[in-house]
Amino acid sequence: MLTSIDTKSTIVVAVAAIIVTVSIGGAAAGIGPVGGVHIPAVAQQQPETTEPTPAPETAVRLQANSAAISQSETATFDVVVESTDGGVGVYNFTVNLDEWSAASITDVSLQGNPPTETTNVSIAEDGSSANVTVARADTEDIGSVIIASVTVSPEDFGVIQLGLTVHALGTEAGESYVVTETTGASVEVIEVDPEPAVFAVSNLNAPASATQGEAIDVSAEISNEADEDGATKQVQFRLDLDGDGSLEADETLASQELMLNGSQTKTVTFSGVETSNIKPGAYTHGVVTEDDAATATITIEAVKDNAEPIADAGPDQIVDEGDTVTLDGTSSSDSDGDSLSYSWDTPDLGVGAVIDLSNASSPTPSFTAPEVDMDQTVTLELTVDDGNGGTDIDIVRVHIEDIAEEPTDGPKFTRDEIAQAKYGYDFAELSTETAGQVQAVYNRQPFPDGTQLEDLRTREEIATDGYGHTFGDLSRETTIAVQNTYDAQFGVLPFNQTYSRDEIAQAKYGYDFAELSTETAGQVQAVYNRQPFPDGTQLEDLRTREEIATDGYGHTFGDLSRETTITVQNAYDAQFDGTESE
Repeated sequence: MLTSIDTKSTIVVAVAAIIVTVSIGGAAAGIGPVGGVHIPAVAQQQPETTEPTPAPETAVRLQANSAAISQSETATFDVVVESTDGGVGVYNFTVNLDEWSAASITDVSLQGNPPTETTNVSIAEDGSSANVTVARADTEDIGSVIIASVTVSPEDFGVIQLGLTVHALGTEAGESYVVTETTGASVEVIEVDPEPAVFAVSNLNAPASATQGEAIDVSAEISNEADEDGATKQVQFRLDLDGDGSLEADETLASQELMLNGSQTKTVTFSGVETSNIKPGAYTHGVVTEDDAATATITIEAVKDNAEPIADAGPDQIVDEGDTVTLDGTSSSDSDGDSLSYSWDTPDLGVGAVIDLSNASSPTPSFTAPEVDMDQTVTLELTVDDGNGGTDIDIVRVHIEDIAEEPTDGPKFTRDEIAQAKYGYDFAELSTETAGQVQAVYNRQPFPDGTQLEDLRTREEIATDGYGHTFGDLSRETTIAVQNTYDAQFGVLPFNQTYSRDEIAQAKYGYDFAELSTETAGQVQAVYNRQPFPDGTQLEDLRTREEIATDGYGHTFGDLSRETTITVQNAYDAQFDGTESE
């Protein structure tokens, strides 16, 4: 800390040196009468009877604009001359970071509009210090004056300590100040919790009208407008069925879970939304998250008066991608013997997938199910013309999906093989926790074709690798996301499942899924993902590993012995396949 610059004459010499140093020739720098800046002579002889005029005194300090910042922000320190009389016209100071400060000086902005030719700012290559030399500045004449602002960028968490040394300071008229004190400043760099995810909805895309019974596609862009990564929320398509002007939860026609990182945007598409049970009329509809909604209006039009459905659509015909689909139930003549002709629409499933119905004029038209970007139900509409002005419509729904082949072989790998592939040890050498995790993987055999043992991951591995926390420390949404990722390794997650998560949660605990704690929600998600259940399964009888452990052994699952951990894991998995692994 600089406590004082001892004599007026010393500072006058220093100030004059500043002007000479930064000038380009005397006149350009403002030295002497041409420049208009008066520099008092140094140490001139004074009559003994004349008292010297005392130099004005002041203090200079650094002032941080914030006490704490996040690592993504910058800190600003103002250089403040506490009290001035005649403004501040010339100055030379150095700022430097404490050696423990994980940061760097990145910029210095000057006040008082000094000319370029009388200004010099030099920042060290490593950003540890900056030296500023200025002449001919024009500041406020009286009071506290900010002469410069220093920007510092943090590189880690901790405290940024910035020190200040004033080498010289003068008024606008060239009179020197006596600097009695200089003071540094500090800013703390703290870890800030990310702003909770906010899922905003935009760019809703849906048809303005549809014929009753026609399947529609609806899409919208969902954006996480906050910083939180790995956030998972429900995105729903709702239709105002009761006409009260609001979109309620019980008016949801389709739903998806969506995971977004901070500032990420994805397009969500609801394909093949059925309108068969919607009465003709105009409806408000929209894509909804818990945070936002985008709405529009759709008109459901009645089937033409002269067209009567031949048959209800009935249950969906579920086919695998690439299968040949034959549409039965058509004939070449009606009951009166009239000759019939057929015409079909050609649905576009998106992503270039179009059903080819070029041979649909035959009595039993067929097509090859295309590959689609997700499970989709397509409604095919057959128009039958009897040649006498009468038409009928036959509606057929076909659900196209990538159906995983049911495994037929028994377990292909031993526990030792799994343990060696993942950890390099035999099963008997594993810790209690790791042995339980390997047993859980072993029990999920046979694995899908192409599975590499070393690539199979436990829930703990997915949680720590993807989110930097143990499974038990995850948020509710992330717990569910990790559970889904874990189960997806062993086969396609359930589609058109028999039981919803609410039904399982109500049967077991008497609450809806959304009301469950993080831990219990994760356990219900794990049960939900194991559908379809064996015949005769009662939801209320399904037990989590924690329930089996506490009911049977009086301890939580994490406190069991190695042998009991394996026994409980086997009992848990046996509920879903009717067998018990070794």
